[in-house]
Amino acid sequence: MVKPHISISEELKDRLDTYCKENNFQCFSHGVIDLLEKGLSQNKIDKVLDHLSNSIDRLNSKTSYTKDLIEQLYSNLEIETETNPKNNKSLQKFKNKYIKDIFND
Repeated sequence: MVKPHISISEELKDRLDTYCKENNFQCFSHGVIDLLEKGLSQNKIDKVLDHLSNSIDRLNSKTSYTKDLIEQLYSNLEIETETNPKNNKSLQKFKNKYIKDIFND
């Protein structure tokens, strides 16, 4: 086991002593080790959360783009009358195929 020497302020030592007492650590070193392990684990979790946040942002952007494309498509179709989508055979056929494809994966 490596035994590095570190210097800390009195205030930090008091906080570490309190942490060790609250968490029933008999040895100051065990408290420091516990905090270091938690800090390093938290760093990994933060990186994963950043990655997930970026993925959500990209997904949101692509969803917005898709919505805009669909609106443009309907605009270009120049549909003049409002119809009931449930009565549209082509749309229902597409939905059924789409649902089957999702559940076949």
